Amino acid sequence: MPDSGRSNPGRLPANRSRAVKPGARIDVPEHGYCFGSGHLWMVVEEVGPPFRWRDGAWWQQVAGVTVHWDGSLRGVRTAQVRLDAVAVLKIPEPRTET
Repeated sequence: MPDSGRSNPGRLPANRSRAVKPGARIDVPEHGYCFGSGHLWMVVEEVGPPFRWRDGAWWQQVAGVTVHWDGSLRGVRTAQVRLDAVAVLKIPEPRTET
């Protein structure tokens, strides 16, 4: 069979560790998610299956609580994140307002 020029077409890359998992704390630059402005910091609570978009990149829908730069929890939101732009952070538990 001729080489299509793409490895693993239509399937999640062999490196499945790129997929975001519930409980992850993520940092995504503005160009790496839809829709919003600035960095997205989030504690992920729910995830959808990864999917390949028209741009050829792998994306995933995530839902969770946004985290402000000072570590406080801000609000619930949903976003689609580009998996090659997501950084999973090893940060302390977010603090809650009391």
